[in-house]
Amino acid sequence: MYFDEYVELISTSIFTFQRKKPRLGPLTALRLFAAEFLRSSGGRGIDKLPSAVQAALEVRCHGDVAMVCRILDGVGALRRNSTVLELGAGRGDTTSELATCGAFTRVLAVEPEPENFRALVRKLADNNLDGVVDKIPCAAGMIDGMINFHVNRTDSLTSSVRQKHASDMPLRTTVNTAQTILDDARVPTNQLGLVWIDIEGYETMACLGLLQVMRQSIPIYVVMSPNPAQPGQTASFLRFLATHYHRCVVFDDESARITTIMDIPTNRVGQRVLIVD
Repeated sequence: MYFDEYVELISTSIFTFQRKKPRLGPLTALRLFAAEFLRSSGGRGIDKLPSAVQAALEVRCHGDVAMVCRILDGVGALRRNSTVLELGAGRGDTTSELATCGAFTRVLAVEPEPENFRALVRKLADNNLDGVVDKIPCAAGMIDGMINFHVNRTDSLTSSVRQKHASDMPLRTTVNTAQTILDDARVPTNQLGLVWIDIEGYETMACLGLLQVMRQSIPIYVVMSPNPAQPGQTASFLRFLATHYHRCVVFDDESARITTIMDIPTNRVGQRVLIVD
């Protein structure tokens, strides 16, 4: 719908309200129209999410970073010149994409695993991205302090706060909440455009430290890796998310679909989800 169509719709609606109740002034009629419009649209105004997802699929965006940016731009939720908080930067592949996609002016790349962090530093230096990316060597959790981080001896990318194998080596490391990380980097919450989470099954604890961010409905991309030994934990996590958000986009290989938070599949390891509104 173009701007002039919106103007015509609003003008017609105000006129209709005034005809029904001649004593209404234009401002009161506009308020009534706004209330009726929000009720009929579920409180969200014009729903742009379906068309945004479809457009992103049609242009065949390469990778999730491009897809996420395209969808957020389509719904008007992409904050230009904002910062992205990446929890679980790994060796810097996604970090580099976030830093060069053109949507963000700054990336806070958080990575606790020492080998991954060294690789991250090298990759960013090789690509001249040091001026865009803040490299932060800590874990993300629900409180500030110290924690045992379990390093996988054969594949550092699968290292996690949660021990997965008996051979994982515990490493004492700093853990900070996302809010502490933002405060230390002097990034106000209103300058945050996106939170990107890929931390091998510890996303629940990280999100508990994101309350101030979630209260502002800032979009979150998360790779969900449920713990098979604790099936109820994922359901509790979704209920927690649903107190702040309603809808999301679930990515499956080359497809994407819109669903509610409570309908996110809980039986898939590595389920990629964009939490939108």
